[in-house]
Amino acid sequence: MTDSIEFDLIIAGSGLAGLRAAIEAAKKNSKIKIGVIAKTQVMRSHSVSAEGGTAAVIQEDKGDTIESHIYDTVKGSDFLADQDTAEKLCHMMPNEIFQLEHWGMPWSRQENGKIDQRNFGGYSFPRASYAIDKVGFFEMQTLYDTCQKFDNIEFLNEWYITSIIHDGKQFCGITAIETSSGSFYTIKGKALIIATGGAGRIFSYSTYALSSTPDGLDMAYRAGMALKDMEFVQFHPTGILPSGILITEGARGEGGYLLNNKGERFMKTYAAGKMELAPRDIVSRSIMTEIEQGNGFKHETGVDCMKLDIRHLGDEKIKEKLGGIREISIKFSGIDPAKEICKKANLEGIETLNNFFSYEMPTDWWSIATFPSKDIDGVSYFRNTPEEYNNIQKARQYSTDSFGRNEFSYSFHRTLDNHFDDCDCTECQIRKFLDGNESHELVSKVTDLTITGSNEVFAACYVPGDFLSPHQDSPNGIIGFVLQLTKDWKPEYGGLLHFLNDDGDVVENVETPKFNSLSLFLLPEDKGKLHYVSHVNPGTPEIRLSLTGWYRN
Repeated sequence: MTDSIEFDLIIAGSGLAGLRAAIEAAKKNSKIKIGVIAKTQVMRSHSVSAEGGTAAVIQEDKGDTIESHIYDTVKGSDFLADQDTAEKLCHMMPNEIFQLEHWGMPWSRQENGKIDQRNFGGYSFPRASYAIDKVGFFEMQTLYDTCQKFDNIEFLNEWYITSIIHDGKQFCGITAIETSSGSFYTIKGKALIIATGGAGRIFSYSTYALSSTPDGLDMAYRAGMALKDMEFVQFHPTGILPSGILITEGARGEGGYLLNNKGERFMKTYAAGKMELAPRDIVSRSIMTEIEQGNGFKHETGVDCMKLDIRHLGDEKIKEKLGGIREISIKFSGIDPAKEICKKANLEGIETLNNFFSYEMPTDWWSIATFPSKDIDGVSYFRNTPEEYNNIQKARQYSTDSFGRNEFSYSFHRTLDNHFDDCDCTECQIRKFLDGNESHELVSKVTDLTITGSNEVFAACYVPGDFLSPHQDSPNGIIGFVLQLTKDWKPEYGGLLHFLNDDGDVVENVETPKFNSLSLFLLPEDKGKLHYVSHVNPGTPEIRLSLTGWYRN
């Protein structure tokens, strides 16, 4: 049996585009009857899967511009996008962000209450407005709630549109199946908006929902409509195997690393400036290139892949800004991304040390080392926990202020003196090695001094903003040592070791961290040579990593 329904305006699809179109049409004319028809329930539309952010220029006071957004958009398409459309989009988006805010969108906020924004791939400025990592869900809920304010918007949920009806010149309506009953309908209409999304599910591995099939595009093509730019199928670089569930680009925007089986951030080979925040097509192609070169990991399903590491971001940041993907990862892969990634490649020697401190060591084994303020009872090492957050920030500020007063100060991360009893991790193994006869004999031969052991051995990690002000080492031993574990460090990153003469104002030597190099420093009975580590510059894509300690006689 065929039943008939009639609307003035039919909107095919109930995602973000369909709902926004319905609201705008209802605002323009309250008398027209609008039907929003989709094969899913509204809040099951694939738009709810968007996680990371929505781009718009809302921080012009900080240097962002509409022109920059337009250029980034067109450049990100390899200059193939419709440039008039790109320009219109970029001009309209700031108002859309604020419109959503006025309708109740719970944007994440800065401390001053303004909408916060994060970096995304291909942007020259942080302009992705976000709501933790559930931006699509909250945008959909906001628009759906707004639709309920209009009496002339009607939803036909879980209806499958099969074809467009026309007479060769004019649109007449559509045919559709109500999936709950199997009933077939003709739905008359005066106008049609197609907002059915893309065709990502034509590929076997995809971050698209199973509902993202090209039936909307197909019925348009069969009706004689021209289709444009069909080669533009978005591939998101990161997701969960084997399900294909999306891991937001926001994970990389917040500082996540893409790693190959050598433990390398391989994007420095393909996009040294943007690294993991290069446009998605570049990141996707780079991943495929690495896999073809034999640098991928083999997933238990047999699929080749890369690894995404966010452990270094810390529990607090992950909970605050990436809580959704953490939950998804635990549920669908059994991995807590704040603490682990899948098994690493087998590495040997100094590579093992670098890999351990860079990617494998639990984040809560790092402590925050900073010069303490006088009201923190002299504590200089803090566990990186929410409970100690205020003291950490207070001490870091005091350390920065002390540096400005030419007082001794420092700010970096270091490992704790002891992990657990009978710990057999890589760091504890290297500590045992440094206290072993083989190590003592080597250093004794090089220095012509008798070495009996080592003390206060720890790994030091310098990130942007970290430093160690001019100082002399106290005689914790007769020889200080620094084993450099940093790969591909450049002088322009800062974080250089400077030695000063006896007057303390002329640099005698500047050392750029060089991977797998061991520096030994003779310590006089009073104190060692005056030296310092310069500030690591903002935007530095690497971490400065070393193993530090003292040999005793």
